[in-house]
Formats: sequence, structure tokens, C-alpha cells
Amino acid sequence: MHMPGRIEHLVYDLEARSLKTIEDGPQSVAGSPATAEGASVAEAMAPLFYDTDEFHAYHRRFCERVCRLTAVRGKNVVGWCWFGVDGDTAKAPYSAPFSLIYPRAKWHLEELCGVVDGLAACGRQLAVRNVSFALAPLFYSPEIVNAEIAVLGHAGFRVKHVEINHYFDLDDFESADQFTNVLSRNARKNYRRALKSGLHFEPIAADRYEPAYDIIRQNREDKGYFVKLSLAHICDLMAMQTSTIRCFGVRAGSEPSSELIASAIVFDITPDISQVIYWGDRREHQLDRPMALLAMRLIEHYKGLGKRFLDIGPSSQGGIINFGLADFKKSIGCRNSIKATFQRDL
Repeated sequence: MHMPGRIEHLVYDLEARSLKTIEDGPQSVAGSPATAEGASVAEAMAPLFYDTDEFHAYHRRFCERVCRLTAVRGKNVVGWCWFGVDGDTAKAPYSAPFSLIYPRAKWHLEELCGVVDGLAACGRQLAVRNVSFALAPLFYSPEIVNAEIAVLGHAGFRVKHVEINHYFDLDDFESADQFTNVLSRNARKNYRRALKSGLHFEPIAADRYEPAYDIIRQNREDKGYFVKLSLAHICDLMAMQTSTIRCFGVRAGSEPSSELIASAIVFDITPDISQVIYWGDRREHQLDRPMALLAMRLIEHYKGLGKRFLDIGPSSQGGIINFGLADFKKSIGCRNSIKATFQRDL
């Protein structure tokens, strides 16, 4: 972890092909992320939770320097993005699973290319060896993500790796009975086993996250992984004005005193999309199939909230697919998309 530093505001002029820094106080997180010298922009989409000012103000401690790049043409902002610098690499994101370039509402491909050119110019000015960009999965905004895949390639970025990312399309869900019928035979069996076991799903209050977090931590350790976000980190995120974080659990019975045997922590990433950050169960209760019930009830809950997608996250790392994990997610009704990371050497 680094000492928190300044957030640097860089402005790239598409016409002059010039880059300059706008001074700002180290604690400043107010105002539009796409503001430069009085210019403002109506954006094509609101920023992901991972690209809010508040998120970056907190996470700058995890990077040597954090920069917000705004591309302008005359007095008009045409797009913006965040990136961090660590060692000899400039990367977006630097402390999140993915990011986006945010164009103005009436955007053009040429302007998106200008933002990417600005990224390369930033990299040269900051004397890094390469610039990388991990885009959000396609379903977050197909029109914008597809365009950004194209302009990154056009600007000389090459695919570093592609992840397979699973999600629930909540339009597929009408009821638990209907959705169960489209699952694999084994998934149907597991869900019915969970029901027969008398398991109970419930939301968990914010002041009672620790037992749920411990289940997830132990589950990942059992599988040889570690939890990147500490409980304190998650609590800090919960305190942000721009965050909506929920926790859910499955108990061995309907009584409040029944043992908690599975849990999930879910972030709202956009108004329409929530993401399961972590989930897992206790190894000694896996034969009761609490994950089958947890998945179904999460789908029901977020469908009820009016969400369109529930992002379950990647089933690969660095482009290497975890086939068992991918098959499990497919068996419980997930669709799949891609999450691509691009890199350009300077």
C-alpha cells in the first residue's frame, strides 16, 4: 500500500494533440468527472461504481499515482477515464475488476479514439513502458464496450488476455419453478436437496457482516485462494455515499439461532447491474447444497429490485479458464460474456 497522494487531472486536447495538467487539491472529489476548465458533458452512461470520484479518492492509496484523463475538443468534453500508475505501467483499472472510457452522450468513434490517444500520450509523459486497459464485460453496455474494443485495437493496443465472465440475465427469470426447469438435471437436484434440507435464506444486516465474511474467507482458503478485500475495506466501501452493498446468508434452519452455512456479498455497480463480489459455503455443509439455494434466492431478490443483470464474475484468471467453476455457473443458469484486457507498449 502506498501513501495517499494527489489525484492528478490531465486534459488532452484532440485538436492540438497536447496534454496538460490541471491543478487540484489532494482531497477534491467533488464535481463532474468530466469537467475541465469550465467544460462539462452529458455522458452516454453514468460511471460504474468503480469509476466514481469517491471510489478513486479512497483507492489512490493502493497506487503510486492516480490520474483522471479528460479529452476535449475546443470547449467541449468528448470523454474521460481514470487510470493509475504503478512502476512502469499505467493501468485502468488499478484497484477494481474493470473500467470504461466514458464518452459524451452524442459520441463518435473518432472522439473515442482521441481519448485512447490521450491515454498513450499520458503514458509517454509519465515515462511508463506500457498502458493497459481492462474493459467491463459486454453486457454492461454492449454499444460502448464494443466500440471501445474497436478503438483500442485501432490505436495499437493488443489483446493481453480475455476472461470468460458469467452473469444472470434476470429477464430469463419468471419464477423459481420456471427457472429450475431450464437448469441442468444436477442443478435441479441440488436445488431440491437444499429445499428438503430446510435451509433458510436471509439478508444480513450491515453490523453483522463478519460471520458471513468469515465463511467466504475460509471457503476461498480451502480452495487455495485468498480474499483480496478485507472486511475493513468492505466496511469502508459501505460507508461511501455512492455505494450500495448488500450481504446475504443461508442458515441451516429457519430459526435465528440456526448456523450460518453460506453467504454472499453483492455490490451495485450500475443502476441496472449488481455484482456478486464474493460467495461461498462451509465445507462441512456442502452436501446440503446451500449454494443452490443461495443462487436462486439472489436471482429472486435482484429481480425484485428491478435489476437487469446479476454479474457472477469471471471463471478464468489471466485468460486461463477454470473449467469446473465455469461448468458450475453454467449449470445454475448463468449466461457468459467476455471481459477483455488490452495493452500497448510505448
